[in-house]
Amino acid sequence: MPGVLTFLRVAPAITFASGVAGVVLVDLLSWRRTRPVRGGSFLARHDPLTGASHEEGTSRLTLLPGATGVAAVAWGISALDRTPALGALLAAGGSLVASSGLLARVTAIREDRSGLTIRFAARRPFVLPWAECRRLVPPRTPVGGWRVGGRSGSRTLMPSDLWGKERLLASIVAGAALRFDGRRWTGAASRDRLSG
Repeated sequence: MPGVLTFLRVAPAITFASGVAGVVLVDLLSWRRTRPVRGGSFLARHDPLTGASHEEGTSRLTLLPGATGVAAVAWGISALDRTPALGALLAAGGSLVASSGLLARVTAIREDRSGLTIRFAARRPFVLPWAECRRLVPPRTPVGGWRVGGRSGSRTLMPSDLWGKERLLASIVAGAALRFDGRRWTGAASRDRLSG
């Protein structure tokens, strides 16, 4: 019986560590795959989509952050009897990560002649017409996300949201006629405001 109890205490920690490692690995690989767009050019192997409507569901990798949060909750609960403060911190932090990772998870991205639509698991879709798209801001670190936005607001696309769909970044640049200013892709209105 002691072996089973030890396993029940260790398994959530191992699952959590594996989840964190998985998220970081996806982020690092995505960082490498999106280097051209972060540097101001299109992805050479992926031409931007033009014209036709196109919607794709996101990779199952988008479930990884939420699942990692659930593992943190389980680890925190299993640690409450030995280290109450650490257990409570893990459970609370894991709850926040799990809820945001599962409820705000990007489930599909649609692009067409009129603009971009980002669909979420439990939030209203974010619709950004190309005419209103003012910026596409690359992440500064491998664990960051791409910020796309305009007058109606902005949303962050994490590496797992873009996994296998990196050419979408080139489509955003082309669809909104953005230009690279050395740090980010901006639209005409943003460039006028920055220079004025």
